[in-house]
Amino acid sequence: MTDSVFMNHHALDCNPDTFDWDILPDNIQYMANAVGRQAMLTLSFVLGGRELYIPHQIRSDHALSHLLGKDAAERLSEYYGGEKIFIPTRSVFVRQDRDRRILEAYTRGDSISKMAREFRTSRKTIRFVLLRYEE
Repeated sequence: MTDSVFMNHHALDCNPDTFDWDILPDNIQYMANAVGRQAMLTLSFVLGGRELYIPHQIRSDHALSHLLGKDAAERLSEYYGGEKIFIPTRSVFVRQDRDRRILEAYTRGDSISKMAREFRTSRKTIRFVLLRYEE
């Protein structure tokens, strides 16, 4: 891995408490429990969509230590050391954030057409999101 992969990781400005972790896929929940929610978000936003080899031991000068912090990188190594793992993409988090904002707009009384324009999606997608969370 080159350091250029990590150049924009400080731009990640996501609060892990804004996500409903219980409805995320099991592999994301498991990894978040292993390394911490903020570290999971960072991995997804910076390295999502890649297979990544996790060494058995991660030194403090390793790129993952710089990205996640030494403690989270060590936990990652404890759970996945010696394995290649697939890092989930950030799309699941982005989609959940969008859905949350759609529900807030609906609660405010925004029309489906207005929400479709605001979120740059179809009215069908807006209805689908509203139906999914109606349950």
